[in-house]
Amino acid sequence: MKGIKILFLLLIIFLPSCFGDCKDGHSSIKIVNNSDIRIGFSDWITQDIIYNYEVDFYACMRPISANSFIDFFCLDGNRIICWENVLNKGKTIHIFFVDIELYEQYWKQPFDTLLKYVPVLHCYRLKLEDLQRMNWTVVYPPEESDDTD
Repeated sequence: MKGIKILFLLLIIFLPSCFGDCKDGHSSIKIVNNSDIRIGFSDWITQDIIYNYEVDFYACMRPISANSFIDFFCLDGNRIICWENVLNKGKTIHIFFVDIELYEQYWKQPFDTLLKYVPVLHCYRLKLEDLQRMNWTVVYPPEESDDTD
């Protein structure tokens, strides 16, 4: 019982520091999987809209079950911050979707093998205005074609 009290006290003390500086913005983007397969997604933030696919965006793949969603938080180290703080400087977030079953089969292989056998199913290229218009929700498969490949 004493251990639970100590844990509770630690949570009260340290949990607020995890939330960082996101009082008037959006700390998460809802990533929705409306498909019947498990997918994975990864992101990459760039200063402009041109993206070099040689970059290893496969390194941090996050799985999403079929017909479900997750909240994708904007983190600075272990602190949650606002997406507006990151994207308001003209940056673009690229959100890539892959078949997670294929990814799990090939993730230990060299990067060129990943590119060959685990294709990108879809890529969004979004600026702050796009996310605001989309109500901070990114859907796979895409519902609109303006901001996508």
